[in-house]
Amino acid sequence: MNEENIEDFDLQNNDSKKMKIAFKKYIVELVIFIFIGFLIGFLVTELVFNNHFSYYEMTIQTETTPEYIFREDYFSKRVDALNDYYNESKDSKYKLTANIDYVDITKTYKYEKKDNNQYLIKVEAHYFKDTFVNSSQSISTGTNKFKNNMTKILTLTIPAYGNNVENVPIKLTIVDPDSITLVDHHNSYLYGLLSASLMGLISVSLFFIIYRSKNKDYFLDISDNEKIFRTPFHKKYWKDSLKCFKNVRDLTILAMMFAMMLVCKLIPIPSGFGTLGISFTYLFFSVIAMVYGPTVGLIIGIFSDVLGYFITSNGGVFFPGYTLDAMLAGFTYGICFYKTKLTFTKCLFARMVVNLFINVVLGSIWWSIMYSLSYEGFKTYLLFISLPKNIVYLLPQSILLFIVLKAVARPLSAFGLIDYRIKDHITIF
Repeated sequence: MNEENIEDFDLQNNDSKKMKIAFKKYIVELVIFIFIGFLIGFLVTELVFNNHFSYYEMTIQTETTPEYIFREDYFSKRVDALNDYYNESKDSKYKLTANIDYVDITKTYKYEKKDNNQYLIKVEAHYFKDTFVNSSQSISTGTNKFKNNMTKILTLTIPAYGNNVENVPIKLTIVDPDSITLVDHHNSYLYGLLSASLMGLISVSLFFIIYRSKNKDYFLDISDNEKIFRTPFHKKYWKDSLKCFKNVRDLTILAMMFAMMLVCKLIPIPSGFGTLGISFTYLFFSVIAMVYGPTVGLIIGIFSDVLGYFITSNGGVFFPGYTLDAMLAGFTYGICFYKTKLTFTKCLFARMVVNLFINVVLGSIWWSIMYSLSYEGFKTYLLFISLPKNIVYLLPQSILLFIVLKAVARPLSAFGLIDYRIKDHITIF
C-alpha cells in the first residue's frame, strides 16, 4: 500500500469512528422515530383502510332481489333478534361470531345480476384478523366466519319470534361456499413496517446529510475521474461498458460468471408465499453488472431468462414480460454498481427497484395476463402474495448483496476488473 492509499485508509477509519460515535449519541431518538413510524402505518391501515377498503364477494341465488334482502331495517332487526335469542338460549347455532356493523353493509353493498336468479354480491366489511388468502385461494377461518354469520342473518328461523314477518327466512342459497372470498385487504403490520422503514431511512438520511455537511473535511470523494463516475451521464461511462465485447479475456470471465448464474436457477428455494420462490441468482447478476456495466446487464438479462426457461420451465409457458423484467434488473444493477463507489444504500436502492417495481408491479401484471385474472384477482395476487414476499425479503437480500459485493471487490480489484479505489472505499452510505 503506497503513501496515498495509507492516508486514504486512515481518513476512512476516522470517518467510521466519528459516524459510530454520532449514531450512539442519537440512537434512542432514532428508535423512537422508527417506532412512531410503525404506529402511524399500523393505525392508519387498521382504522381507515381496513374499515373502508376490505371487501368480500359471494354468489347467492334467491327468488327475491338484493334490494329486499339488504334492507337496513331488515338487517338491524335480524341481528338484534339473533343476539337476543342467543343470550336467552345459549344455543351456539344463533351466535354471531364476529363483531361487524352489519347495518353498514347494507349501505355500501354492490351486486351484479347473473343467470338463474343468481347475484354476485360485494360487501364492504372490516377485515377479520385471522383471514388469509393463500395461493390456492382456499377459504380461511375469517372468511368462514363471515359466510356463517351472513347465512345466519339471512336464513335462520328464530323460534322465539314465531311468525313475525321479519323472522321468516328468505329463500336464499349460497351457490358455492368457495365463492365467498376476501377480495381486498390491507395488512396493518405490513404497512406499519413499511412506514417504520421509511421513517428510519428518512431519519438516517437526514442525519447523514447534516453530519456530512458539518464534517466535509473527513469524507473522501473518489468520484468523477476517468475510472470512477459520480453519475452514469458521461459518454465515456457508456463507451467503457461496451469494451468487454472486444476483449477475449473479459468474454471468458463473463461466460464463467454467467454459467454460475444459470446454475443458481437450478436450485429453487421456497419463499413461503404461494408458488413464488427465491434464489441467489441476483448475486451473480449484480457482480456481472458491477464489472461490466448496465449495457451488459441488459444483454445478460435476455440470455438468462431465455436459457433459464429451457433449463427450469418444466413445461411452463414462456412469457416475454419476464424477459423484460430480467433486462431491467440487470440494467438497474449496472447503474447502481458499475464504476462507482459501492455503498449499502445503493444495494438497498437496487433491491427496492427490483423487488417493488419489477417483481411486484410488473410481475403481478404479467401473472394476471398469463392466467387471465380479473382486476380483483390481480389485486389479490399483488397484495397478498407478491408484495408481502418482496417486502419480507427486501432487507435480508440487500444485506447479503452488500456483503457479497464487499467480499468480491478485493479479488476483482486484484484481477484488474474494477478500480482499486472502489474496494478501498466501500461504506454504508
